Amino acid sequence: MPERPSPTRIANVAFLVFFVLYTAGSIIWLLSGIPPILADHSLAVHETLHRWGASDRGVVTISSNGKLGQRVTVGSRWVEAKELAVWANTPVVIRFENLDKGRYHNFAIYQRDGVRLIWQSQPTVSDTTEISFTAPPPGRYLFRDQLSPSPSAELVAVERDRAIPAWAGWIPGLRTAAVGAAIESHAVLPPSEILLQYLFSALNIGLGILLIRLRPNDLAARLLALGMVGTAAVFNFPAHSGLQEMPLLAKMLHDGYHLFAGLAYVLALLVFPDGRLPASWTRRRWVTWPLLAVFLAVAAVFFNQIRLHGNPPGLVVFFGVLIPLAGITSQSFRLHQASSAAQRQQSRVLLWALSLALGAALFLFGLRVVLGSVRERELQGLAFVVFPVLFAAIPLTLTAVLVRYRLWDMDRVINQTIVYGTLTGVLGLAYVASVAVLGSTFLWPIVGQNNLFLVAITVAAALLFRPARDRIQAFIDRRFYRSKYDAAQTLEVFSSRVRDAIDLDTVAGELLVAAEATMQPARMALWLRPSDGAAEDPDAAPPPNRPGRAEIVQVQVAREDPIIAYLEAAIAPVTLEGLALVSPARDALQGAGMRLVVPLVSQARLVGLLGLGPRRSERDYASDDRKLLEDLAKRAAPALRVAQLVRQLVRQQAAELQARERIEQELQVAQLIQRQFLPRELPELSGWDVATYYQPAKAVGGDFYDFIELPDGLVGLVCGDVTGKGVPAALVMATTHSILRGDAPQFVSPGKVLERANNLLLRDIPAQMFVTCLYGVLDPSTGQLRYANAGHNPPYVHTRDGVVELRATGMPLGAMPDMTYEEKETTLGPGDTVLLHSDGLVEAHDPERKMFGFPRLADLMTGCSGGPELIQLLLGELDGFTGPDWEQEDDITLVALQRAAVPAVTEASKTPALVS
Repeated sequence: MPERPSPTRIANVAFLVFFVLYTAGSIIWLLSGIPPILADHSLAVHETLHRWGASDRGVVTISSNGKLGQRVTVGSRWVEAKELAVWANTPVVIRFENLDKGRYHNFAIYQRDGVRLIWQSQPTVSDTTEISFTAPPPGRYLFRDQLSPSPSAELVAVERDRAIPAWAGWIPGLRTAAVGAAIESHAVLPPSEILLQYLFSALNIGLGILLIRLRPNDLAARLLALGMVGTAAVFNFPAHSGLQEMPLLAKMLHDGYHLFAGLAYVLALLVFPDGRLPASWTRRRWVTWPLLAVFLAVAAVFFNQIRLHGNPPGLVVFFGVLIPLAGITSQSFRLHQASSAAQRQQSRVLLWALSLALGAALFLFGLRVVLGSVRERELQGLAFVVFPVLFAAIPLTLTAVLVRYRLWDMDRVINQTIVYGTLTGVLGLAYVASVAVLGSTFLWPIVGQNNLFLVAITVAAALLFRPARDRIQAFIDRRFYRSKYDAAQTLEVFSSRVRDAIDLDTVAGELLVAAEATMQPARMALWLRPSDGAAEDPDAAPPPNRPGRAEIVQVQVAREDPIIAYLEAAIAPVTLEGLALVSPARDALQGAGMRLVVPLVSQARLVGLLGLGPRRSERDYASDDRKLLEDLAKRAAPALRVAQLVRQLVRQQAAELQARERIEQELQVAQLIQRQFLPRELPELSGWDVATYYQPAKAVGGDFYDFIELPDGLVGLVCGDVTGKGVPAALVMATTHSILRGDAPQFVSPGKVLERANNLLLRDIPAQMFVTCLYGVLDPSTGQLRYANAGHNPPYVHTRDGVVELRATGMPLGAMPDMTYEEKETTLGPGDTVLLHSDGLVEAHDPERKMFGFPRLADLMTGCSGGPELIQLLLGELDGFTGPDWEQEDDITLVALQRAAVPAVTEASKTPALVS
């Protein structure tokens, strides 16, 4: 026998069916607001509604205060009279309802000019009177109550045979819907308000569906989804046209959504996020349940009797007062009773978001009290523009908390939405208040309704508030994002301190200080990998008794431990708990209380690792924290690598030559650094012949070149020159090399890479120094070369048609801020050769002080197309040109790439780079 479904499954299916119907009703309700909007913008649609809605009957109602109104059908809601469509030249019966007790009123028809009377009824004091008359010929007329000052409304006489198509007559309620849409088209909101309200409705419906899709069996998610979908209908003013278009169905939907959406939203906040009331409430059921019943009963009366028809006060009362109060009450209890850091994080974020909404609403009401009714319309307009945007953060925050318990991964999005939304709202309110005060005191009596003067006031106020807005935003960054603001400052301080530091203990200590200041861990560990061939260094890490609150744990990692290769490939911070790796080092780190490991990688080699334990705030390490740690590692790894090389060389020199002068030691250190950053092997490019030559003018030079592997098989070509020589030039070269290596894989555009490198170098480069650099991206498969030039010598290309110079404009790196670089493109055909070079070749002098020159270089390239052969030819010509007693004046760098004349049939092999 088939298994009988369980009661729980039946209940889940029943709820899903109910939610689908509930959402469909909300969407139908929202769609009912579209026809009046179309009729307001299209005369053809308006005329169609007239024809389809015309009949031989109508309902005209005088309100209790004597205003002329109408109803679509008997019993539907009263609206101010806008228009009445009847069949032309046909007996018509008007149901005339007089709610103005004891006063006479009548019904009269006038020509379009409102002067010539066509027909009038006898004055009546009765509650209900049926007025019969023959409708006028086809056309537009006016009808009014002659005994009341109410404005006239439009009477449209439509030819009966053109009233409605035969097929449309079978659609039930079509005439009523056409009449209602025609009436509502006279009261359409401005397009901006319509767009905001429909966006707000779409957001709530989308989030409600998302919650049911992701958490279909969660009580809090169900209640919240019902509240969101209902709110989408309740707070959409154009959708209330349905009360005229579908009087019976719309009234049921209208009343149901008002009551059900409000109660669902409030109850969802009380049981959020685990579907249960706070524990302290359930322990006192004899008090809690009666109070909860009274609260829900009051809420039911409020939502059922006080109809918040999408108007600004209703929006502010619901999202600014009722929802925040329910949520703040519940979450305050949960915050004090939370048993885990994640639960406390959830409650803190919700309290923060709901408190902001409550504060913004109270501020708006306070401003309303201060200004009175003088600027009520402006305040309502501001509420429709600002508050839907601001209050949209509430359902977004609730959905984020419910769907993702790793809440702080979304901290930046949520906080910025709320904080900057509040900032914009407060400034907008202050702006409206200022315009109101200026306009009502001394400007308004002078200019009256002069629109140009109002525009001038608006522009002046906006100009005055822009500096204030910038200042407040800066304050918000410092006050509400203090941890991230301080973290960014800490990274900058760290970079400045280790920029010229070559002592390993100093650099390692600064790294630990920066990590503790930004992450606040309870304990840390720093392991530095010994250099190749060196023994374990007992002094590699700072002593554990360094100043600071975090405990420093000593760890050791064996040379063959698998975690080394894993971290070299990972680069980004790694969580130890989820690391599926058989590694004694991982076990030791976890045993020491570490949760996160940050690889310190330089030049694709693991320099060391930084271990972080649990944070003192009990918060997890979020994505923003991991990005910050990755940035810290990128800055620290090259500095640690340089410091390790320095320590290694210093120890070697101390053992070998105690009397060597300090300047020679520094030059050798810098030379070692420079050689570490130059390519040791040429890239493997099938179908290409690559050759290089590098010769510094002194022990250390400022020239550099590089080949960078990029995604999709592309290769980055770098050739540059740092002004000056010796140690400063080598250090600037190493910095430039690291920046290009870090940014090149992230940006496709060579110009963008140079632009970013320029801005980064500008902060660190010594005065009176700059870097010329050519950077190109080569596609070896097609020969396509895109390049940009930062003031470097232009490359030469040898083609079958001759020698071509590749020019692109751009200032040197580190010279001026915010520079842009021209980007160009060329294609190297089979047999073509491109030569990248520094000025050491063309600026070489012979014994008579004549320069080697660019023309000579171009002529030599014309006679030789090969890559290695070209370099050998140039060096031979240089040797003959300068003579045997020549002293090299500048670094010489040559990089030649020749594309094979025929497709390669064997794979290219690695070739060592030629460094003299």
